[in-house]
Amino acid sequence: MKLKKIIGKEGLPLIDLAAVIFFSAYYILPSFSSSFNRWLVLFAGIGYFGYILIKDRRVGVSFISIFSAVTVIAFAFLILTDTKTISADASNRLLKVFLSKFSQYYFMYLPGLLLIRVLKTANKEQKSFLLFLLVIFNLIVLYNTFTVILNDPDAIRHWEEFADMEDENIGNYYYVYSVPIIIVGLSVCMAKLKGYRKLICLGMIGVLFVFLLVASYTLALLIAALGLAMQIFLSLKSPVTKILFVVVAVIGLFFVPDLLLFISENAPSENMAVRMKEVYNFFTAGDSSGYNLSGRLTLYKMSIEAFLRSPIIGNRNLSFDGHATCLTVLSDTGIIGGIPFYYLLFSMNKRMKAFLNENAKNFLPAFFCLLCMGFSNPIHNSLPLAFSVWFIVPLIIDTLINKEGERVK
Repeated sequence: MKLKKIIGKEGLPLIDLAAVIFFSAYYILPSFSSSFNRWLVLFAGIGYFGYILIKDRRVGVSFISIFSAVTVIAFAFLILTDTKTISADASNRLLKVFLSKFSQYYFMYLPGLLLIRVLKTANKEQKSFLLFLLVIFNLIVLYNTFTVILNDPDAIRHWEEFADMEDENIGNYYYVYSVPIIIVGLSVCMAKLKGYRKLICLGMIGVLFVFLLVASYTLALLIAALGLAMQIFLSLKSPVTKILFVVVAVIGLFFVPDLLLFISENAPSENMAVRMKEVYNFFTAGDSSGYNLSGRLTLYKMSIEAFLRSPIIGNRNLSFDGHATCLTVLSDTGIIGGIPFYYLLFSMNKRMKAFLNENAKNFLPAFFCLLCMGFSNPIHNSLPLAFSVWFIVPLIIDTLINKEGERVK
């Protein structure tokens, strides 16, 4: 990598490069994000958007609708809900409540603005440098977190305990949410890399699957497997091969219970064993009485019922947290908050596909994983997940799959 190419006059300006590196560290490294006041970083992000409006008017204007929808969602929660469950650091003071919800969704989609700026402006060396830096950041968190969960898989589940480990760059469950997205991104690399590089990439995918197993995040593990299967299917060129893949997958469904039972009997942790056995009982006997599965399904059902009771304006004061952002936004704010929320998801997905040109299909598995996460977990405050899906994976696709020298227009 040539230093002159990275910080030279051609390509991404130095101020943009510095901004991307800063926000990359903020999103991925717990020690870095804990060192900065969230509100100051929020205003820095808003300032960067203002800079883009001046510097790259076309990109800036295209994101006005995105951040306007973020504002609508924040107002919807402020006006239509009791606001006590908006976030752990929110009180009933109006400005703080609005900023809390606004910041969650602004940070969720800011990586998309950074990514499009990079795709449009950065040269090949800058893209490679940023990708290398992102790999280093993720390896730091992965290694430190892996070291902890090998001794105690539950260590990263509780927010109170995680707060004491931030300085050591140990990721909590929000980081785990991003792992399926990273797995999908690495699977994209497989189509481009050859020889030992392909083996290294395959090894990293294997390590991440082991990480999810050891961490006992059953849903994240299943979502990663589904995303990987979709990526493989989309990479097949022959219609006959795709049909055979579907046939094999359907046949394989009959062996899923046996696989679940095998994992539950040989899981590396008691939590994973219990959860896999619960899923096994659900598949084989329709039994959802297990504590973890039953609790989740009950919350999902309650969220849907709450939305159906008041589909327009939602429910001002719910006594439960639905544990799934894609559902709770509807139960809390009805279609008033739901419309801008789903507009954000699918509008950003459309932007990613437009900038990735003919390789847009490679982004579909990552977006699919995001939707799966959103319907099963709270994702609106997950910085690593947002950065992985709206920045890291698209950058991987553009850098490793797009034709040599091709520049997004």
